[in-house]
Amino acid sequence: MRMIGLVPATLLLAGCVEDLKVVRVKADGSGTILYTRRMKEWVAETLRENKLGTEFTEEKARERAATLGAVEFASVEKADVPGWTGMTATYSFKDVRKLNLNDSDAAFGLEKAADGRSVLTVHSRFKSTPSSPAPESKMPEDVARALMAGLKFRLEVEVDGTVVKCSSPYVAGSTLTVLEFDLDQLFAEEARLKKKAAEEPATLGQAKETIEALRLLEALKGGAQNLEEAGKALQKIKGFKHALSPTVTLEFTPK
Repeated sequence: MRMIGLVPATLLLAGCVEDLKVVRVKADGSGTILYTRRMKEWVAETLRENKLGTEFTEEKARERAATLGAVEFASVEKADVPGWTGMTATYSFKDVRKLNLNDSDAAFGLEKAADGRSVLTVHSRFKSTPSSPAPESKMPEDVARALMAGLKFRLEVEVDGTVVKCSSPYVAGSTLTVLEFDLDQLFAEEARLKKKAAEEPATLGQAKETIEALRLLEALKGGAQNLEEAGKALQKIKGFKHALSPTVTLEFTPK
C-alpha cells in the first residue's frame, strides 16, 4: 500500500505499532511532548522470548530524546490498553523552534504578531510520490494486511490558547492534527466501499458517490496525479489526515 509518501518508511516496516505524539506549546515557546508508543502484546512477548529487548523501559525513553531535538527527559509511565502494551514518556523543552521530530520530519517556528497573537508554523517537508512507482511487493495482500494490522501514527500540536486561524482543516479546539495514519480504519473504509459498490444503488447519485469514494481511496494508495486530487481524498476518507502542504500556519490568542 503506497500512501503517497507521507508515512515514515520505518513505521511501515514496523506493523502492530502505535506511535502517538502530542506537542504542547505555550505562548513563550516552551512546552512538553507526550510521546506514547504501544505494541501488540504478542509482538512484545515474542521480542522478550527471543531476547531481542523491549521498547518500554526508562532507558529507551531517555535514548529516544535524541530523536526529538532540544528536549529534556521528564518522566515515564505505563500506557497499556487491552491487547497492547505501551509507555508514555514526557519531555520538556524551552524553545519549540529547537525541536526536530526526526521520524516525522517535522520542525516548528513561533513568532509574535503585532496584535499580540502567537503564530505557530509546522514544517513537515512534505514530498509527493515519485513519478516512477516503486516495485510492488510479492507478498500476498492478505498476509501483508495481517502483518500491518494495528499500525497507527499520529502527531498533534496543542497550543495554550484559543485558535483564531489555521491553514489546515484538521483543527479541533486548540489541537492541530499534523499527521494521522490509521491503517485499520483505511482497510475498513475500503471494505465498506467495495461492499456498497456491489449492492444495487438506490439512486444514480448514490452510485456515483460510491464510485468517486473508491477512486479517491485508490488515490491514497499512490494513484493521485496531483496534491489537489490527494487533498480531496483526505477530506472524505477516514484514517488519514494531512494538510498536504510543507508548512501549516496556526494563529492563536494566548491564555
